[in-house]
Amino acid sequence: MPSRTFIKLSLCFGLMCPICVPVSISTQPQSATITAGRSVTLSAGASGTSPLSYQWYQGPMGDTSKPLPNGTGASVTLSPSTTTSYWVRISNACDFRNSAGAIVTVEEEDICIPPSIEAQPRVATLDQGGFAALSVRASGTSLSYQWYEGMAFDTSSPVPGGTADTLLVSPASTANYWVRVANGCGLDDSSAAMVKPEGRFIRPEFPARSGCRRR
Repeated sequence: MPSRTFIKLSLCFGLMCPICVPVSISTQPQSATITAGRSVTLSAGASGTSPLSYQWYQGPMGDTSKPLPNGTGASVTLSPSTTTSYWVRISNACDFRNSAGAIVTVEEEDICIPPSIEAQPRVATLDQGGFAALSVRASGTSLSYQWYEGMAFDTSSPVPGGTADTLLVSPASTANYWVRVANGCGLDDSSAAMVKPEGRFIRPEFPARSGCRRR
């Protein structure tokens, strides 16, 4: 059934009063999600004979027991501590309209614990041609790792692929390595660990070929 717009007419001392167009809400307040401690702005749009007045309420739509003291405009800024519903009543001289309810969902903020190195990489020796395993142990949330060759705090030579808590290295000569542990709220740099190859060379062993004969 098509909607109808009713125009209220009244008589003022035998004369026709100005036409009053009822309130029509064109933009409903929208639900939103925020992190605890943050704020959000809800707004509504309406048409009708001016002046239009607004009153925002906390609670389910139609519950007028909790009007917001600062909620007397087309928009209101809120910072609830828990998930809460809001709505607005818009009125003019001839009637009022209630908006739909908008839910502001409050999520707990993720706690970020800065990285802290608990076990440093250690000095290592290896037979020439072999590998040394360097490792670090750290605490904190969502940690990332980047190993570097050189003295501590020298970031000019990042080790390609050195993005885990353990690093395998095989330097041709004595070298130092250190690691930076980071996350979204800080970083911690390890001390440098020296890796020193010894003079002895490990000859690679190859499996004998089957079916070969010596002449």
